[in-house]
Amino acid sequence: MFGKSRWWLFVIANMMIVSLMFLGAGCSESTTPEENGGGGGDTTPPELSSVTPTDQTHIEVSFSEEVDELTAQHRNHYAVHRYGIIIQSESALSKSSLDWGDTLYVDSSVLQANGESVMLSVSPMIVGGTYHLIADNIKDTSGNAMTGPDTLNFVGVSTPDLTPPEIINRTPYPGETGVGIGQSVTVTFSEPMQWGSVMSAFSWKAPGDIDVSFDMSDIEPHIFSFSPEYPLDNNTTYTVVFAASTAQDYSGNYLDAVSWSYTTTNVTDTTPPTVVSTSPADSATDVPVDAVLEIEFSEAIDPNSMEEGGIFMTPDPGDGIVTWTDGGTTLNFDPTDPLLDDTAYSLIIVEGAVRDLAGNPLSGNYSMVFTTGASLPTGGYSGTVAGDPNSTAAANPEGALSIAFMVNMFTQEGDEGPPPLGGFDEVASDGSYEIGNLGDGTYWPGAMMDTDGNGEINPDYGDAIGMYGIDFESLMGEPEPDSVIIAGGGTLTGIDFGLYDPIAIWGRVEYGGTIYSGDLHMYNYYVGVFDTSTFDPENPNPEYGTEEQSIVYDDEFVVHEFEDGLVDGSYYIGTYLDVNYNGEYDPVTDPGGFYEIGGEMAYVTVENGEDSGDGIVVVLQDPDVVAALNMGTVSWIKASDAENRMNPRLQAVIENLKRALEERQR
Repeated sequence: MFGKSRWWLFVIANMMIVSLMFLGAGCSESTTPEENGGGGGDTTPPELSSVTPTDQTHIEVSFSEEVDELTAQHRNHYAVHRYGIIIQSESALSKSSLDWGDTLYVDSSVLQANGESVMLSVSPMIVGGTYHLIADNIKDTSGNAMTGPDTLNFVGVSTPDLTPPEIINRTPYPGETGVGIGQSVTVTFSEPMQWGSVMSAFSWKAPGDIDVSFDMSDIEPHIFSFSPEYPLDNNTTYTVVFAASTAQDYSGNYLDAVSWSYTTTNVTDTTPPTVVSTSPADSATDVPVDAVLEIEFSEAIDPNSMEEGGIFMTPDPGDGIVTWTDGGTTLNFDPTDPLLDDTAYSLIIVEGAVRDLAGNPLSGNYSMVFTTGASLPTGGYSGTVAGDPNSTAAANPEGALSIAFMVNMFTQEGDEGPPPLGGFDEVASDGSYEIGNLGDGTYWPGAMMDTDGNGEINPDYGDAIGMYGIDFESLMGEPEPDSVIIAGGGTLTGIDFGLYDPIAIWGRVEYGGTIYSGDLHMYNYYVGVFDTSTFDPENPNPEYGTEEQSIVYDDEFVVHEFEDGLVDGSYYIGTYLDVNYNGEYDPVTDPGGFYEIGGEMAYVTVENGEDSGDGIVVVLQDPDVVAALNMGTVSWIKASDAENRMNPRLQAVIENLKRALEERQR
C-alpha cells in the first residue's frame, strides 16, 4: 500500500481527472431536446432597443424583434461595464482593461414571455453610476445574427430586489405521461437561486409519500436538474414539491410553494443506447475549423445524465454551446472559438457516460478521430496493459482506456491547466492496445479504467490507473514515468505496463434533525472512518477522515488511498456538524451520527481494489438523538488532523488542480 507522502500519485490521478472532462463542461448553456424556430424571409439582424435597470441587481434588455432563446439566454453574450469599454474580441465580451468593480458580473440571462426582452441578473450596481451594456452573438428567430457588438447606456439604481423568484420552465411538465423512468427533473427559475436553499426545498415523492433518492446539480445558477439515483417504477405517478419559504434567490426572496405530478411510461426499456454516427465522421479529413460536432445516438438521451470525465475531446476545443435536436437523440457542440488548423482531434465516450430516458447506460466505449488537415498523422505506438492481479474489478484490463499524454504529469503543476492528450484506445480482451494518428513528438503512455462502472473515470473514487515505466505496487519514492518519442510518422511496439486499482470509501451526508435545518449553509461537516477492529465508543478517534465541507454545497465525501492512505479493511463511518466552528466534535451541541442499516451501526469493507460507496448515506442527528449513540466525549476529526496528513507540496498541488478544474467548468 502507498505511504501518505506519495504526493506524485495523487497528482497523476487528479491531472487525469481534469483532462477527462465532458467536452461541454465549460458551456454556458445546455438545452432540453427541442428545435429552434426559424424560417421566413426576414434577413434583418436584431438590435438593442432599450436597457432598463429594474432594481439594483436586475436589468431588462429589450431587442428590436423576437430573439432566439438559446443565444439570448447565453449569459456570456452580455457584458456590463462602468465608464468605458474595450472589446478585445468578438466573442470575449467580458474582457476589459477596467479595474475590478467597474464590471458587473452577469449571473444569468432569462428570455421573457414576450420573446423580445431578456432579464439579466447581475452583481449589485453602483447607484448613479453610468453603465454600458454590450450585447453580441444574439440571433433572431429567423436565424439572423447581430452584425457586431451593440451598446446602450443606463444609470445604476438603488431599488432593492423585492421580487420573489418563479419557476418559468420545468420538465417533465405537469400532467405529462409516458415519462422515462430514468429521466431527470429540470427546473428553470426566473433568476439565480441559492444552491442549498433549493436542495432543502425540493422533494420527489412516489405513491405512499415515499421519497425518491436523487442527485441535484446546477446547469446554470438559475437552472437545476434532479436525477434519480435509481430508475423509477413504470406506469407510476410521481409528485415534485418545492416547499414554501425555503428556496431563495440571491436577495433572500422566497419561492412560493410549488408542486406538480407526472406519470412514467408503461413501456419497459432495457436496451442500452449506442452511438449511430458522428459529424465529422470517423477518420474524416479537411474538416472546416468552424464545424459543429454532432453525435447521434440510437435513442433519446437524458441531457442531465452525462457524467463529468465520461465524454472528452482532445485537443481541448474550449467553451461552446450544447444543444439537443432530433427529439433528443443528437448532441450538438458548437465551439465558441474555431478549431485549430491542420490538427487531428480525438473524441471518446466512456461506457455508461450517458443514459437514455429509461436510465440504461451507453453500451461500450466509443471513440473516433478526425482532422482539419489534409491527412491524419501516421505515428503511433502499441503494447499491452496488464490487469491488477490483486483487484477483483481490474484483474481483466479489457475496456480500459490507454491514453497518450503529451506532458509529463509528474512535473506539471495543476495551475498549468489540464494536460493535453495525443490519443487513446480501448484495451482489448487480450490486454493489447494500439494508439494511432499521433504526430511526431514525446508522449507519456498511461491508462485508466472505470472499475465501478458508473460511467465516470475518477481514481479518487477507486478507478484503476497505470503509467508506463511505473510499478505502482512496489516502487518507492518519487519515480519518473517513461516516455516514448514518435519521429517521422513511425510506430513503436512493446509499450507494456500494468494497472493498479486503489480503494476508496465515499457516500453522502444528510441532515435528519430540525434545530439547524434553516441554517445549514452556515456550518461545515466532517467525516471520520473508524477501523472496526480497534473502534472504542468511548474514544472514537478515526484512522482517516475528510476535511471540512459544506453540506449545503457539497454533501458528498470520499476517503481514498491516494490522499488519505486508506488500507484494506472494515470501517464504521461517522460524521458531525461543526456548529461551534472549532474543528472538533462537541457532543452537547454538534449534530452527528454513524452510517446505519436498520437502525444499527453498519460497517463497510474495502479490499482487493473494490470500493464502497453506492447507497452509503450518513445522517446527522441533533444532539439529543446522538446522545443515545454514545459517540464518546473526546474530540475527533480536528481540522488540523486532516491537514497534517497531507504533504505540504501535495496540498499546494491539489489546490492548483482544483483551480484548473474550475477553469474548465466555467
